[in-house]
Amino acid sequence: MSQNFAPISKICAHLHAYHAYASDPTRFVEANHYCTMVNEDMRQCIIYDSPDTGARLIGIEYLISPKLYERLPEHEQVLWHSHVYEIKSGMLVMPPPPECTDRTKLNELEKEELSQLVTFYGKVYHLWQVDRGDELPMGVPELMGSITSDEALNKVLPGGKVKLREDHKSKFGVDLDENAEKRKEFGKGFEIHPNADSMWKKQGR
Repeated sequence: MSQNFAPISKICAHLHAYHAYASDPTRFVEANHYCTMVNEDMRQCIIYDSPDTGARLIGIEYLISPKLYERLPEHEQVLWHSHVYEIKSGMLVMPPPPECTDRTKLNELEKEELSQLVTFYGKVYHLWQVDRGDELPMGVPELMGSITSDEALNKVLPGGKVKLREDHKSKFGVDLDENAEKRKEFGKGFEIHPNADSMWKKQGR
């Protein structure tokens, strides 16, 4: 007899990005999102520190459309972050499965998914601070955010965009600049709500 794993069987996308700590934006961690579509206005994701068999479950993220975000009270809106820079810079990618030898189909899926998510807002909490070497989830959940500019990237990632470019080529076989060029029209005309990405505004970045 097998059990019902319906909730996780609905996972339909693996997205790779980086999260910075709202309490200390100089700290960041790799974030592998495994996401389910709740409806056209919402996604929910479980986050692991790697895509490998022994990966640790470190957080959760909810993604909502601008329509839902606009309905939130101001004190709630400040907890959410944008994805515009992550996506349009080429940083956020859909990693290929190990057996993938041709990214053509994956590129089509990536374009379809990210052209929608570029306007979505995310709220993410990490429970396990693996970057400081914790062997167990310790303390209270940490609010996290996305990287929102070249300046923020340079502060968070040693080597900045040069290092990111090298990592994307070696890990995923993709060109960061080509990704950015392909995505330059994503979310055209969209303006990030002034209450989003508050963690960077508090830091003056």
